[in-house]
Amino acid sequence: MLANLGKTYTKWLALLGLAFFVSGCSDTSETEQIAGQVLGYDYHVEFLPAHPNHTEARVIQRVQGILQYVATQYSVAYPQSEVERFNQWRSTESFVLTRELEGLLRQSLYLHDLSDGEIQMFHSDVHDNRAPVRIYNHQIVKADETVSVNLEGMLQGHMADRIADILDLMNVQTYRISIDNHLRVRSPKRGRGYQRIAFPSLDDFYIDIRDGAVSSGIPEQDSPIEKAIVIHDNAAMAQALAEWFANTPVDKAMAVANANDLSMIVFVREDSGLTRYTSRAFADVVL
Repeated sequence: MLANLGKTYTKWLALLGLAFFVSGCSDTSETEQIAGQVLGYDYHVEFLPAHPNHTEARVIQRVQGILQYVATQYSVAYPQSEVERFNQWRSTESFVLTRELEGLLRQSLYLHDLSDGEIQMFHSDVHDNRAPVRIYNHQIVKADETVSVNLEGMLQGHMADRIADILDLMNVQTYRISIDNHLRVRSPKRGRGYQRIAFPSLDDFYIDIRDGAVSSGIPEQDSPIEKAIVIHDNAAMAQALAEWFANTPVDKAMAVANANDLSMIVFVREDSGLTRYTSRAFADVVL
């Protein structure tokens, strides 16, 4: 079975601090909400149908299909997945890529370079300063035959991106997608539409945005950092960056965010309480 289906409303979202809020929308009562789980990934999608055939059942079918496809093709948990076929390619000869896997691997290379190799999507038994892979003409070449990749750190975000692509093709103007709390949102172009995203663990803190992806990360070990939040055009990128920023010294995280025009806020526990540190780009995307 693909999922445990259910229709969930604002109370469910409020517990997560993700209550749907669109200013300037004349009839939010028409918003449809679906929720469930596919292969261990929790999803919640709210959308304002753009056409009578955008029924709950049809959207559920598409959402579940995307989640199943992305998980079984790009998770290392599945031996027959595309990513595992690449990992089992013990050769430095070229390996032909699908367009989607190429996109994910290019994102992984960007993250590897941005973090000086600290965002470790790629792994190798050989440790040197070479780029782990080289991509050209829809093909990839490993720096050495032991190179492998693990995309789990951006997989939920990529699922949200893929669902957003489908809703965009359906001409859905307003939606909020949550995959394990990694968000992708779109607000109406007309009027002053926006969506409010709250974070209960951060007291009364919330952000208002019109479009994009929002992801938060927490430290893996004991740290004065409480949470890092990233706003990005791409949910896969937001997920990976938020996790890394949450586990990186604040001064380094700020330097990288400012150098790369990334929208990020970090909450740090200090003697005076919880202090916010924001990148220069943060104010440009938050309303």
